[in-house]
Amino acid sequence: MDSKIKLIIDTDNGTDIDDIITLYYALKSDVEIVGIISSFQNSQLRTLQIKHVLKLFNKEDIPVFAGCGKPILGLHGFDLNNVYCQYTPDLGEVSSDDYSGEEAINFLISKAKEYKDVVIL
Repeated sequence: MDSKIKLIIDTDNGTDIDDIITLYYALKSDVEIVGIISSFQNSQLRTLQIKHVLKLFNKEDIPVFAGCGKPILGLHGFDLNNVYCQYTPDLGEVSSDDYSGEEAINFLISKAKEYKDVVIL
């Protein structure tokens, strides 16, 4: 029986370093990362960042999803026209930040049902 803690990491990486440090720590720990969701502005760019980090650690088998790019209820204190994500062209390109995050939400629901003890970090 696998006794590792199962994690789903929900992150808003890309604006500052704390989320990448958390991901690094999780990758080096004795846990099973079930998947990662990047949400907030420019969620697709944030997802590309996470995929880049996973590639550096040879952990490309961990599923990564772009969550909602904009607040669902429209409540926010940010200028949604500005890019708040560190970016470099070698991460790739995205088409739009109007991403609904539906695939990420469905992944989260399915894993919560599959693993009753999953931890969402």
